[in-house]
Amino acid sequence: MRRLLEYRSRVDRSRTVRQCQEHLEILDLLERGEVVEASYAMRRHLGGALSEVARDLVLVAPGA
Repeated sequence: MRRLLEYRSRVDRSRTVRQCQEHLEILDLLERGEVVEASYAMRRHLGGALSEVARDLVLVAPGA
């Protein structure tokens, strides 16, 4: 599903940068041993990514 969306949509560079920054934030938290904070950051990250994917699915759905 993810690859389909990547092939059918344009690359949103600001979104990619934001997601990479979130990944680095999570890695920094883990490196410092802040596991609980990292888990919250991961939950926020995944929730945001899921919302964006759902929005993208609506945009590429037939008849949309």
